[in-house]
Amino acid sequence: MEFKDVGEVDMPDFQNILVDLLNSLSVVRSLSEIENHQPNSSEKELVLKALNILMSNQDMERCSFFIKTTDDYLVNLTGLSAGEASNGKHEAHKPLTFKIGEGIIGLAAQLGELQNSPDCRNDERFASVDKAFALGSIISVPVMALGELFGVLNVSHPEAHYFSDWHIRLLEIYKNMLGQLISNFRLLKKMELRIAQKTEHLENALAEASELKRRYESLSMRDSLTGLYNRRFFYAQVTQAVSKAGRSGDSLCILLIDLDSFKAINDKYGHSCGDQVLVDV
Repeated sequence: MEFKDVGEVDMPDFQNILVDLLNSLSVVRSLSEIENHQPNSSEKELVLKALNILMSNQDMERCSFFIKTTDDYLVNLTGLSAGEASNGKHEAHKPLTFKIGEGIIGLAAQLGELQNSPDCRNDERFASVDKAFALGSIISVPVMALGELFGVLNVSHPEAHYFSDWHIRLLEIYKNMLGQLISNFRLLKKMELRIAQKTEHLENALAEASELKRRYESLSMRDSLTGLYNRRFFYAQVTQAVSKAGRSGDSLCILLIDLDSFKAINDKYGHSCGDQVLVDV
């Protein structure tokens, strides 16, 4: 777009330029204010918010976003029409799919450059595409996230030669901001995942430590041969029992059991046999 000296610009043209500038600034400001760290949010929801901002501040009939899949296809992730953007509602659309290099959307992904088709009906890039999708004007812009192609932003209008240099400049800025927004979103999700994994690992370690502590305390209070409670357990329990009996006035009895001539068993049959006798008793 060529800018004339202010004195040479007609008032209607100047007003149009001013409106375009304000709308563009609104897009940039609103896009920068999107919250991308909401819990349980998805990339699709993030992109839909960004598309709604674009549609709400620019006179476009429809915009959509095609995400790159692992097998080098471009699948319609989400989209908005002018009516949906104005009433705040979003309806699901049948996902279109393009190969990378196919049509203007595929070329934008393949070349990594903005593709502008002022008149789709007479554009050879639509030769292999259904003419139902080749009406009016279309601009396809590749969007990068973390240094890789994330997808392609596609904006359209039913009128041919509708988009101006102003729209193209805005979309170049918009796609960079959208790419950064998605990059930040992915980095945050990776960080949240790592924190969750570290937290789970720590919780498991604490649970194992608590179990080991419980087992150790249990083992320290039991005789390793018979499995009976030992004197450490006895001292702790008898203190409580005596205190309880003193408060309630109940009687407290202690029973002591001895094995007569046990030493003779060890001397005659050996300590292994004596140990077994203790276990059996």
